[in-house]
Amino acid sequence: MEPAWIAWIRDISDHAPDRQVAAKIGIAPSTVGRWQDYPPKIDAVVKLARAYGVPVADGLLASGYVQPGDLRTPRYERDLGRFTASELLAELAQRVTPDGQQLHAQITSPNDYGEEPDPNAYDLAAGHVARPDAPR
Repeated sequence: MEPAWIAWIRDISDHAPDRQVAAKIGIAPSTVGRWQDYPPKIDAVVKLARAYGVPVADGLLASGYVQPGDLRTPRYERDLGRFTASELLAELAQRVTPDGQQLHAQITSPNDYGEEPDPNAYDLAAGHVARPDAPR
């Protein structure tokens, strides 16, 4: 029975010959041949996975460098509905400002958005805005 890492390499490379696998990541074909007895080094596993467009974790598992329990991803219990508006705005500001610069304007109340438009200033039936201050 062949080692799991060899089966992984054969699978991702579509059973390519050792020389093609070696050329794909820039190593000597003899190095690939030695993998029959010993798993590739971690950096070779990473290069292989990236070269063939497969998850690195799969290669690390197949070669025995990590165990399935090592790859658990954290689960976040808090949903967005439980964040305060201030927390959400702070996160957004951090993400959209370059190099962590502070935003210059802070919105603290509904009035900071500007004046409410006067519904009487719009003549929707005519399809244009009738402004009381505009010349007629």
